[in-house]
Amino acid sequence: MEMQGAGIDAEILRVIGQNPYTVHNGSEAEYSYLGSVGVCIEILNENEELNLYIDIDHDEYTVSFDVFHMHLPTGDSQAMLELLDVIDGILHNRICAVSIWCPDGKGEMVCKVSTSASADEAANSSWVELFGIFGSDKRHLPFGIAETGGEEQVRFWNASMCKNIPIPKTNLGCKKKGLLRVLLGKGIERNLTKIKKKWLSRQP
Repeated sequence: MEMQGAGIDAEILRVIGQNPYTVHNGSEAEYSYLGSVGVCIEILNENEELNLYIDIDHDEYTVSFDVFHMHLPTGDSQAMLELLDVIDGILHNRICAVSIWCPDGKGEMVCKVSTSASADEAANSSWVELFGIFGSDKRHLPFGIAETGGEEQVRFWNASMCKNIPIPKTNLGCKKKGLLRVLLGKGIERNLTKIKKKWLSRQP
């Protein structure tokens, strides 16, 4: 891996291009997790909440954008290509961060699950379909959203493209009954069976 300056690969700098950035190291209190050899490139957005972070150490790259995180091994040519593609995709609004937020017991909104998506997928897929596409572990999906409602947050590098999409209670944006039952758990399966039996008993 070719390194320049404070442990930064030349290809990463090429993809960053003319975007302003700051390099942090472990001597800063907020970045002490980097230790003595790691660095963090903070690519600056006009909206600082949308800054893009790239952590680099001897073993791993970590890309962080909004609440989305991705880890890739260093010293791997395919991983480097994927890293460069993700950075370039975010900076050119081809890739966005998507997250689902639900109220906790105190009514405060908390992030339940997050991923990255192409701009096309974010525009044309419901959140249920989107997280299914990316193979998220269903144990981590926000089951309680059917009772509480929530919000899908879509974040692009260009802040004008960001959006918050309300998720109403009991509306999972999914047309398939099978997936709806999986997301709501076995309880709804039993309730649907009871309703069906009750309806059939009333038929002539």
